[in-house]
Amino acid sequence: MIICNLAVLLAERELKISKVAAETGISRTTLTALYYNTGKGVQFETANLLCIYLDVNMEELFTVVPVDFVVESCSVYPFSDANGVIGNVQCTLKVSTKKQTECPYITGSIDRDGKVIFGEEQDLNSATENEFLSNALKILPRTGVSMLKNKIEASIEAEIKSDDILKTVFSDIVFYTISFPAQFKNSLNADHFNSYL
Repeated sequence: MIICNLAVLLAERELKISKVAAETGISRTTLTALYYNTGKGVQFETANLLCIYLDVNMEELFTVVPVDFVVESCSVYPFSDANGVIGNVQCTLKVSTKKQTECPYITGSIDRDGKVIFGEEQDLNSATENEFLSNALKILPRTGVSMLKNKIEASIEAEIKSDDILKTVFSDIVFYTISFPAQFKNSLNADHFNSYL
């Protein structure tokens, strides 16, 4: 996974996207995609201009994390309980490192406020898949976790928009927020990182 650090670099320099666009000639659309890590790619010329403008090297502009996540599928099921849960969600993730690729499930619940909470126990996976998923999530920097959450949110929204019953059940929810359990929190321990990869 390649992460663009433009948001951090601009914040450190107290710069706005509009100013960078005006002074470099890079479009606001391109800068916004880099800022929010939503772009599919970047031209060498654009990266070069940003490095010169910000006085940084490529390693400072981009971070490479040797793990990648793809949301392969997402299913949403209407459900209601006394605790305010109105649905369950199940996503299949494709998680790849240099050594292996796994496709574990991640399941959770959706409450009336649009909060998606993934549980501690992921019973659909083997213990090995759960450990792999947990380790992969732990090595992601905060920006990488945000990117994964955005992918999951987009998949949930697409699933709901594709089904009339789901649209009705979830019609009051404006946006979704994703919460991972504590076991998935970032540890960035160098020994753990190197042994895992």
